[in-house]
Amino acid sequence: MSVELGSGSRPQLEPIIIDGVSELESDGLSQDASMTKKGTISAALPAYHTASSDRDLESRRLVQLLQCEVCHRILRQPLTLPCGQTLCRSCLPSIHDRRNISYPNEPNRLQGFACPFAECEGKEHSVADCNTDITLANILLICKDILSSEPLGPLHDLPDHLIYTPADLNNDLLSPKSPGSTSTLAFTYRLAQQGLLPSGNEDLLNAPSLPEPADPLDKQLLDALQSRIRPELDCHVCYSLYHHPTTTSCGHTFCRSCLERVADHSNFCPLCRRPLSSYRSVTAHGGNKRLESLLSILCPDAVATREAHAAENVLDGEHSVPIFACSLTFPHLPLFLHIFEPRYRLMVRRAVNDGTRCFGMVSHQEGPRAPVDGDFDAPFVRYGTMLRITNLQMLRDGRSILELVGTYRFRIVSYIWKDGYPLANIERLEDLPFAEEETIEAAERLLNSSSESSPPDLGSLSTQELYQQVLDFLDSMQSESAQWFTDRLLRNYGPPPRDPALLPFWIATLLPVNDREKYMVLVSTTTRERLKMVVTWIRRMDRGSW
Repeated sequence: MSVELGSGSRPQLEPIIIDGVSELESDGLSQDASMTKKGTISAALPAYHTASSDRDLESRRLVQLLQCEVCHRILRQPLTLPCGQTLCRSCLPSIHDRRNISYPNEPNRLQGFACPFAECEGKEHSVADCNTDITLANILLICKDILSSEPLGPLHDLPDHLIYTPADLNNDLLSPKSPGSTSTLAFTYRLAQQGLLPSGNEDLLNAPSLPEPADPLDKQLLDALQSRIRPELDCHVCYSLYHHPTTTSCGHTFCRSCLERVADHSNFCPLCRRPLSSYRSVTAHGGNKRLESLLSILCPDAVATREAHAAENVLDGEHSVPIFACSLTFPHLPLFLHIFEPRYRLMVRRAVNDGTRCFGMVSHQEGPRAPVDGDFDAPFVRYGTMLRITNLQMLRDGRSILELVGTYRFRIVSYIWKDGYPLANIERLEDLPFAEEETIEAAERLLNSSSESSPPDLGSLSTQELYQQVLDFLDSMQSESAQWFTDRLLRNYGPPPRDPALLPFWIATLLPVNDREKYMVLVSTTTRERLKMVVTWIRRMDRGSW
């Protein structure tokens, strides 16, 4: 028997016919089955979507974080994009070939897609940067296990077949018969699982935490979810709750600060050991927005404690980086120092005793200040390299011989003097994300595509061609036994790096170029720009105008 709702003076809209309880309670409903003869039920659920009761609100907010914003279903094989947004693998937009891209030289970076999220405004992402979000996938499995297995009680006298119009739809119609018979949370999850619930209410998504469930059954389910999900929200580097969770291109998630520390010592993902770029910032991806929201909703108190602890560390760390004003150094390259001045003996002793074994090095300011330094007023330059002590030999008279390696570049924000040497508050200097570097390369090559100069304009060359010119130069120098290219040099500094991002640093360390030009290599934030600087030096050498 069919029941028709809608009478009186209301406008008569075309009825939508849906199947009733049997479909709503089916766990494996296909997308086609959720379609009605005239449309989808999700298009006719504005009242449910903006539910006002606390019980509906708490369920809706949690479930929304599990939904894909493209298909509105519970996420399946979730992919977290470089921008930090998440969608189903099957909802990935159509893939196209990318042109004028040569670096990084990886086949899967030659395919891309336009980001479907409005905030990206059609920005292109590489397929290589998108893999299954492991943490979120584990959370989704837990939710499915707990919420899909919860039996649904009877609904409010809902007939097997219902004819209604959107204007007549009442929120109570799709609510459980009584608070004790069916979980609102489980029912809401089931609707989303079947694609029957829209997902785009930012007010719900951005709310700080869930209210206390009014329904005892909902509270029981929520407690079970929090208990089982909580271990999934721990970082596998610091073993604490995620702080600014960041997902790498391999799909694993860590605290942003933990990733930065790992990158100082290793080129591999801490979990799967997949190679990450030896220099490119592994934190170039946007923070994982979905996990950030889940953290604030499922464990707000723990998040607040974690934030307070992080803020204390920042406050304690202000003006805490010792700075040695000496010479220009570069990341990932070795350095040997003889420490004899009393103030720097003290600095080294403190760095060793506090366990960091690190200090920053900058060069002295000589001549006009580089424009990149801005209004920085100090007897040294603003940008430098963090050094880590790998070996220490203390001499009997207090002097020391240090072996060090550069880890990352930094910019001095502010500094004070203490015991004769500077203590600085710094911020890391990272390369631009691969996507931005690729955009720069494509734009430069397009702009210079008509150039027929000889030698060709640097802007017309691909990044890979620039890199190859540098390699060819090194091969020729080695074959000609150039005076500066000696076996002793290779023993001290190692062979030329095969990472195009690092190679310019290696060459800048060894070539007899003035420090002002080398400084521009240090502060450059793209591999392409650094390679262009090195190729310019090579061309000067070829012309004999060195």
